[in-house]
Amino acid sequence: MSTGKSVWYKAILLSPAVLISLFVFVIPFFQLVIFSFWRYRPSSNIPEPAFSLANYSHLLITEGSYYLGVYWDTIRIGFIATVIVFIVSYPLSWYIARQKGMKKGILILLVMLPMIGGGMIQTLGWIVFLMPYGVLNGSLRELGIIQSSLKLLGNDIGVIIGLVQSFIPVMVLPLVTALGSINPVLEPAARSLGAGPWKVFFKITFPLSLPGAIAGALLVFLSNITSFVTPLLLGLGKVQMFATVSYTMGVEVMNYPFASAFAFFPMVVILVGWLGFKNIKRLIHSKALN
Repeated sequence: MSTGKSVWYKAILLSPAVLISLFVFVIPFFQLVIFSFWRYRPSSNIPEPAFSLANYSHLLITEGSYYLGVYWDTIRIGFIATVIVFIVSYPLSWYIARQKGMKKGILILLVMLPMIGGGMIQTLGWIVFLMPYGVLNGSLRELGIIQSSLKLLGNDIGVIIGLVQSFIPVMVLPLVTALGSINPVLEPAARSLGAGPWKVFFKITFPLSLPGAIAGALLVFLSNITSFVTPLLLGLGKVQMFATVSYTMGVEVMNYPFASAFAFFPMVVILVGWLGFKNIKRLIHSKALN
């Protein structure tokens, strides 16, 4: 195949993915950035196309404590849920990775099964389970363990429970892949040399599975901080997170410019932090060489 034909062949293969990324992500992203600098018209659903920093000023100064608090709560809840997901998923992934044939496939299917129904069905199920006179509180009262219902909805606890259950499969899949790729002769060899079970785990199993753990933790954390249905329903409108505030400002209040600024600001912080880290690292490296 000639070079010209090869280029056209690659272009044809890549064009569907490029077009989808362009229209689904790139163009909406730049539109969001432009909207974030426009002015909000309270009497109109159409923003005023005039450059302004009022949205960022409102975000950081006017009511900065509230909106920055929403960012912090989102990160805090997302981090706690990610840690719990990792703790729950690692032993499960370790067990699945050591199974063979059809049993392994069935276990992976069972782990993935809750995702088939979508987040809405799972969240509604948790509402029934966690409500004041629901399954959990009713069972505990009947057993005499508690006298009054535990408050598990409308607070961080309910949201974290819902997030943990929703994203366990997202953690399990990369962990199973990483644990399954470990050479099976390493652990018996370490035990034959006198290493105990805990030493084998911390010296061999865990370090070799770390790439999968990092990938899974990153995916789960990003899913947690951008989740919408679970915080909205299990939080009962009392737990405000990144996605719920963005939805409220953009869809209910119809303040598209501020909603765009609120959504875009974390990306600016991440970009500035990344550039700052690179510059500091380069400066340290240059000083070390000198």
